[in-house]
Amino acid sequence: MEGVNWFKTKDKLPTEGEAVIVIFGEHIQNITYELIHCDSNNELRWFPHNNLEHDSAPLETFDYWMYIKDLPLPPMPEGE
Repeated sequence: MEGVNWFKTKDKLPTEGEAVIVIFGEHIQNITYELIHCDSNNELRWFPHNNLEHDSAPLETFDYWMYIKDLPLPPMPEGE
């Protein structure tokens, strides 16, 4: 998809605390995540963004990510 900015997690990480969508294998996850330092060992983990029903995930869990703010807008109907 042209103009969509997916990043490989092994190559680049998002800014801490920014909402992202993530891909694991061939599946886009149906919740958004953010990268956060946790515990006293300063470990980076993926935490669900504004969602307390899901657990955090280790850094190596997801293959690709993209900022929510970079998602393209859908085409607008003519006349709007």
